[in-house]
Amino acid sequence: ASLADALAAGGADAAIVATAPHRHADDARAAIAAGLHVLVEKPFALSVRDARAVVAAASAAGRSVVVGQNYRTMRAWRTARRFVAEGTLGRLHHVELRYRRDAHVVNDGLRRLSCVALWETGVHYLDLLRVLAGAPCVSVSARIADVPWVSGLAGTSLDASLAFASGVHATCSVKYGSGGHHWFERGQETYARLMGERGTLHVLHRWLVWCPRDGWPRLVGRGRRD
Repeated sequence: ASLADALAAGGADAAIVATAPHRHADDARAAIAAGLHVLVEKPFALSVRDARAVVAAASAAGRSVVVGQNYRTMRAWRTARRFVAEGTLGRLHHVELRYRRDAHVVNDGLRRLSCVALWETGVHYLDLLRVLAGAPCVSVSARIADVPWVSGLAGTSLDASLAFASGVHATCSVKYGSGGHHWFERGQETYARLMGERGTLHVLHRWLVWCPRDGWPRLVGRGRRD
């Protein structure tokens, strides 16, 4: 009947926190206090202060706490990360990430937030940028707006510019209300461009194309599933 009852019943090693976003921090700390490891669905918390409190509680209790950022485990993005890590691109200079889709139904917890484009989808791509850059973000500027024909949701347009300690610069754009391509990928469009000194890697959904500075473009295999 309640989280408290479930925690008191015992018999669990870990908890997945998939409640409404505004409850994530409190529910995660309650599970940690009960001795559980915790996976928190994104968004991890709605403020840096709350996020740090959860991490501190887990550290003090000797428990693991992780965020459900599953995009970084997808084969296309693992392959892109390998291109960077192995030096195929040479020095990485700029990453452009773009996501478009038409309006769609989101759950009630996300619907109450002030920027759906950020909290529902943008967090995945901002996490990918951090992974690809291989360093903390040192500066960010962003513009959040409403797409006028998408009703019932706030903050359906996100444009962000980021700089990382590794010297990588990035742009991230997430837009809802972009129609005209419903026949493909359920109306979703994902594109990334990784610009390095030795060439450019393009990622379109699950397809990757490597364009070396001196050579012909070629498709890149994503490798086997684990």
